[in-house]
This record gives sequence, C-alpha cells and structure tokens, in this order.
Amino acid sequence: MARNKQEMKFCTALKHAFKAKGHFFFKLPDSPSAQRFMIAKPYDATACVNGASIAIEAKVLKKYEAFGRRHLRETQIKGLDDHARAKGLSYVILEVMAGRGDYRMLFWRWDHFVKAAKNGTIKKSELEAHPYIQRNADESYNIGTLLNEIDYSTF
Repeated sequence: MARNKQEMKFCTALKHAFKAKGHFFFKLPDSPSAQRFMIAKPYDATACVNGASIAIEAKVLKKYEAFGRRHLRETQIKGLDDHARAKGLSYVILEVMAGRGDYRMLFWRWDHFVKAAKNGTIKKSELEAHPYIQRNADESYNIGTLLNEIDYSTF
C-alpha cells in the first residue's frame, strides 16, 4: 500500500477515535495531483477537544527508523509553528508497524517534538523507547492517553 494510502487510513482511524469520544475532527482535503497551483495545506487535520484547538500532522512508518523534521514539508512545519504560537495545540502523531499486525501510535506535542528532534532527527532507539498506544484488533485506537495529556486549564 502506498504511503499516502496508509496515511489516509491512519487519519481515518484518528477521526473515528476522536469522534468516538464526542470530539470534533476534520481531515483537511488533499489537493488533487492535477492541480499544480493549490495552496499547500498546513497540516493533515484539525480537532477540537473541550474548546482546545488541535492541529495534527500524521505520518506512517513501515518500521521503526529515525524520524524527524526531514519527514515534514516546510509548509507543515510553518503550519504547526503558527498554530502553536496562536495558543493552539499542535501534535505530530506517528503510526509505526513494529511487527506483523503490531501497529503503534506515538505522539508528541509540537514543542516537545522540536526539542526531541533538536538535531533534526529522533533516533530509532529513542522512538522504540517512546511511549505508545497499541492499535486495537478492529484497527481503532483508544486515544485516552493523548487526551489526558492536554492541559485544558489554559483555554
């Protein structure tokens, strides 16, 4: 399956996870490849949880490997930066296939991602040690851990 299709499938799983908890989630549409002059989208999706605006950039890796800013386009970096500066929450959410049928979701708040990738990359060993959420047999994720991390008192 192409990386884009895997990312679309992952975004759909995220959408279902947010909506299952009663939260707003919207996947920004991809521009058709035939349209050269479309404005590049700033990130993959936006969500709203208890009044908190969340920008989400989702990525998929077929296996654990070094991951960092080089995996993001400049427009995505700028979009996540701008959203965070405007007092919104920006997240990089990564799905990694750790083994046959073993899918894991790792996530970083944008400022934590920038610090973790201070040299531009998070090492494979650091990714393997990072806490994750296991994908369920029905291909869904329980995003309670992600939602618990959000400090709603700032909104």
